Amino acid sequence: MGAAAEEPVRAGRAEISFAGAVAPDIVERPVFDEAGFPWHDRAAIVTRFEASTPGDDPIAVRVVVAGDSSRLVALLLRTQGSTDAVPAAEVGVERALIEFAVTQWAMVLVLEFADAADAAEAVKRFPHPDAWALGEGEEGQAWWEVPVQDVFALESAGMGGGPLEAEGEIEAEAAPPVQEIGHALAEMPATSRVKEEVVLTVTLSRTRQKPAEGAAHDEAEFAFDPGAPISISVATRGYAFAAGTRRTRVVRLGKGRAKVSPTFRLVAVDPGSAEVTVVIRQRARLPLATLRVLSEIVADAAPVGAGTAAAEADAKMPDPAMVPLPTISIDESLVGGRSVLEVGVQIGEKHVEGRMAGLPKQAIVADAYDRIAQLRKTLGQTPAAERLDIGLRVLRALGVSLSRRLFTPEVRQFLWDNQAELQRVLIQTTGEFDIPWEVIYLSDPSQPVDEVAPDVDFFLGMRGATRWVYNAALPTTVTVRRAQARYLCPLYRDPHLSLDFPQDEGRLVKKLFRATSVRPGDADAMTKAIVAGFDLFHFGGHGVWMLEPPDQRLLFAAYRETGAPVVGASYSASDLRRDLPDRAMIPQDEPPRMVVLNACDVGRIDTSSIGLGGFPEAFLRGGVGVLIGCSWAVDDHGAGEFIRNFYDALANGTIADAVAAARRQSLADGDVSGLAYVAYSHPDAVLETA
Repeated sequence: MGAAAEEPVRAGRAEISFAGAVAPDIVERPVFDEAGFPWHDRAAIVTRFEASTPGDDPIAVRVVVAGDSSRLVALLLRTQGSTDAVPAAEVGVERALIEFAVTQWAMVLVLEFADAADAAEAVKRFPHPDAWALGEGEEGQAWWEVPVQDVFALESAGMGGGPLEAEGEIEAEAAPPVQEIGHALAEMPATSRVKEEVVLTVTLSRTRQKPAEGAAHDEAEFAFDPGAPISISVATRGYAFAAGTRRTRVVRLGKGRAKVSPTFRLVAVDPGSAEVTVVIRQRARLPLATLRVLSEIVADAAPVGAGTAAAEADAKMPDPAMVPLPTISIDESLVGGRSVLEVGVQIGEKHVEGRMAGLPKQAIVADAYDRIAQLRKTLGQTPAAERLDIGLRVLRALGVSLSRRLFTPEVRQFLWDNQAELQRVLIQTTGEFDIPWEVIYLSDPSQPVDEVAPDVDFFLGMRGATRWVYNAALPTTVTVRRAQARYLCPLYRDPHLSLDFPQDEGRLVKKLFRATSVRPGDADAMTKAIVAGFDLFHFGGHGVWMLEPPDQRLLFAAYRETGAPVVGASYSASDLRRDLPDRAMIPQDEPPRMVVLNACDVGRIDTSSIGLGGFPEAFLRGGVGVLIGCSWAVDDHGAGEFIRNFYDALANGTIADAVAAARRQSLADGDVSGLAYVAYSHPDAVLETA
């Protein structure tokens, strides 16, 4: 086999030795590094090492075990350079060596599981089963065959291994991460035909790169550690992933590397506006940067122009203070009416991921809101003393059902096992607005829930949950200045639309913030108020959700349910996108803004396609940093009480705390509608007056 192997690297129970025509340069890394491994809580990282060679000669990896080999697994994380596998060398009757050619470097991870069954299950369920295999030798020796591919990602670089319990000691003193500034560029054709395959190129570099002429693109600057891998995840709307294309790639921008440019092959499917979101992460689920590229998909016969389509939003860097918070990330791809949810949960050092593909999302969402609508009818015919119990049982059943349909068993178990740490949960997403995440109910996947009374603290909404949409502003302080607070609380002329709470809300907002009313309270006045700008905008009244065409509307005083439509009596989400178009990076000197929409059905949108509208998306993409909305229909009294409790709590706490307090008070008052309210906000955001 050429030159003799170097001295073995001893790490715990395993000895790792190398042999090759040219002895490789070995870098031992027996550290508990972030590995992105789904079974990290049941496995210890024995060692993690790199091997490199200056030429084209192959490197052979041999693992020799001084004990039980059935609990050990070796995994090739990724390689660069030539990746042609070389047949295993036969030594007697044992397959002692497996070779792979690598002209630059390779990285290997050796794991030790609690028992052989866990090790075998890990091999069976790894997302890329052809990437590694478990094998046993004789007399305490074991070899793991490691076929090579271009880049083997663990789907994330954000998990850590458990404590090492092995013979001997390993000293690994981690140096503080070195921070460098990198530049990210995502680009693809601005226009494509249905069924056409296009290439998305994501370039990470140390210097700013220029996009190709005419390409749809977005770019951002980010801080990163050159000593750790970087994951690049892609979510799409309108595009499918071409066969063999992974949604996540792991790359390295280490010292001496000017740039890396992984590509993703996409196939155009849904005609109309399309969207690609690129999420760049390192160690944690909170992204280093996100990029949003907008393009157009045209029908087969339509001409394809050469125009440009630069992205409408730049990356918004999250506050480092959010990193320690429990995080649920929802990276959604939607094509052909089917949704793929890449769900990641991170709680401190612990992490789990799950992928749900082929979800009939529109049917799931429609079923959820149909069940909520039926619950409202049932509660209207139920004695007051019984409403809370019935309401909680129905919402719990819905929350468990959603959990089963949207989360893998591993994610559900992880949430249940770590429920005590799920406080002030941050739900972050590429743009998923319409699933009622606040109703998700934490439960033991192995036990039925119907036999015990519902516990309100097991709803995600009762854990202080807030949402954040990538590429949206995320201020920690919203300052409301004199004459910069506006409210519109209609006094409806149609008796069928009569409400009591809006007038009380208007008086409350006026008292708290010296707010002025939008007059004359029609669509033109609303447009002027939005275009002129505001620090706080509060609407209290009716909202409607329309399916054909998909849109939402705020209803004003002159609106009537029957007869000819009154001009200017409503204001749509499409109108808002006209008045408040998508923004690029919000200037730091521009005051953050807050919107409260206390109206039925306007806290969510149909996210089956971009551009269909919805007040949350339009406000957030337009630069609003905090939005409070209502996901389903609530009664007059409950809506008024929630907002009063919210503003009361907001005087002495964060927005997240105020929403949680208002939800809890609603339930204490026997009203389950507090769970209808959603908050798009930094978890630590506060409201100040000036």
